[in-house]
Amino acid sequence: MEDKSCKECNLCCYFTEVPELKKPVLVLCKFCNSNKGCKIYKDRPSSCRNFKCVWYQCPNMSDDLRPDKCHVMFEKLPTKNIYLALVDPKFPDSWKNENVTELITTIINLGNSVIVSSTEKHMFLQKNKTANEVLKEISSFVSSIQGNKGWPLPHTQQT
Repeated sequence: MEDKSCKECNLCCYFTEVPELKKPVLVLCKFCNSNKGCKIYKDRPSSCRNFKCVWYQCPNMSDDLRPDKCHVMFEKLPTKNIYLALVDPKFPDSWKNENVTELITTIINLGNSVIVSSTEKHMFLQKNKTANEVLKEISSFVSSIQGNKGWPLPHTQQT
């Protein structure tokens, strides 16, 4: 398989913090060009250079799971068996798509946990669940927390 390229995908430019640029999470980077990628790509900061989403890291993961296509960016936390599934706020139901729930199920069945996170809702899922069980658990959890706001995303730092 050939090397992967982000191409026009830029969800990490929204979801990730870039301390060198004083860019917080959930804010599109000022150097992000939606149609062409990063305006400072050759000189991008080390936090950008070092970040690789799960799709980018997995050579056999299909293009339909590229974050800009499935509208969910998966990130593995460095020291835990926990993955984040960060949902594009423009497509809040994208985590329900079959390809995404199948990936979540695969990650969980490999003994990991997944935190599905949108800007207002967060779900913690554990191993040995089928895609339908995951979807049912997520839907039930979302229903139970409707109206809760202000929960920090799992990968943000609170001061």
